[in-house]
Amino acid sequence: MKKIFHIITGIGAGGAERVLYTILDNDKNNIHYIVSLKKKNFIKTPYDFSNFKIVYLDLNFFNFINKFIYLIYYIKKINPSVVQTWMYHADFFGGLAAKIAGIKKIFWNIRNSNLDKKSKFSTKLVLKINALLSRFIPNKIVSCSKNAIKIHIDEGYKENFIFIGNGIKKNNSYYHSNNLKLNFFNNKNLFIITYVGRWHPQKDFVTLFKSLKILKYKYKVYKWKILIAGSNLDQINDDFYKLIKINRLQNEVKLIGQLKDINKIYAISDLNVLSSSHGEAFPNVILEAMSQGVPCVSTDVGESKSIISNYGWCVEIKNPEKFAKCIYKAINLKKNLKTWNNLKFNCKMSTYQRFGLDKMILSYNELWNK
Repeated sequence: MKKIFHIITGIGAGGAERVLYTILDNDKNNIHYIVSLKKKNFIKTPYDFSNFKIVYLDLNFFNFINKFIYLIYYIKKINPSVVQTWMYHADFFGGLAAKIAGIKKIFWNIRNSNLDKKSKFSTKLVLKINALLSRFIPNKIVSCSKNAIKIHIDEGYKENFIFIGNGIKKNNSYYHSNNLKLNFFNNKNLFIITYVGRWHPQKDFVTLFKSLKILKYKYKVYKWKILIAGSNLDQINDDFYKLIKINRLQNEVKLIGQLKDINKIYAISDLNVLSSSHGEAFPNVILEAMSQGVPCVSTDVGESKSIISNYGWCVEIKNPEKFAKCIYKAINLKKNLKTWNNLKFNCKMSTYQRFGLDKMILSYNELWNK
């Protein structure tokens, strides 16, 4: 068995953490070691990393040099066959440490598609530095988005990429949808929209709530609700809740916070939505929803169009009118139950056929064994 040494920026609620957790939980061919650059904070992750040994560096500006020296020492102590880094800061910090430690196989992992004006200066700076270092440090750069590969090559990265799409594990959990729906609402005949995410500028909640306002006040559709789950998506977040009030959607929006088992809301969902404007490489929420038979409406970010394929709707970014129109189409389509049920079935089957977990695990193993 090979020793695979993972270095990740932090353990949070993002897509990188989900994929890393999935690999750790399902790959029995290797021994895995994990280092997080940030401090331990399980409150903000829905993934249970407690069964895995993780070293938390608690990296900051003042201990940067000491932690860098320690990481080199720790890598040499473990003496892994492969160092796999996750996200820009880990690619830079961990990749450089692994190179100095004498590791021959170093693989980066890009989890973003692009950055915008609101992205942190430090992140933009690290991206530029990584573009230069990509010629000297990684053997290969993994990306879960073909669109992201093109964007990063245009940013100056070496053309040394390999595409590995995210994988989804078959879920055999069963929830009685009508009972669950009645737990959330008093009316089991409502059309239920779901949104799963976190509070971040890239998620573009302005577009989401504008589109829902159009659905309610322009299209005159009233028998629907939206369940919103995720970190910092609650009334305590004034900026977030203000968007709901401005668009007069208090009666339609139900905030349920962060959930460990997100499939509970997919069990009652008719439609899942994603309104992101940038940054998404491979939106896991689309894959997860579709794997539960839930069609999606998404903006055209990262691999969203590829994941949805012909089994949902994908529109240009920052266009509330078109986003609302697609939701309206979905609501009307459900009136034909035979067509709607076929769509739900195809959502589920297509995700497992194209993005099965075994396929992703195999791809990483083939990469590490080269």
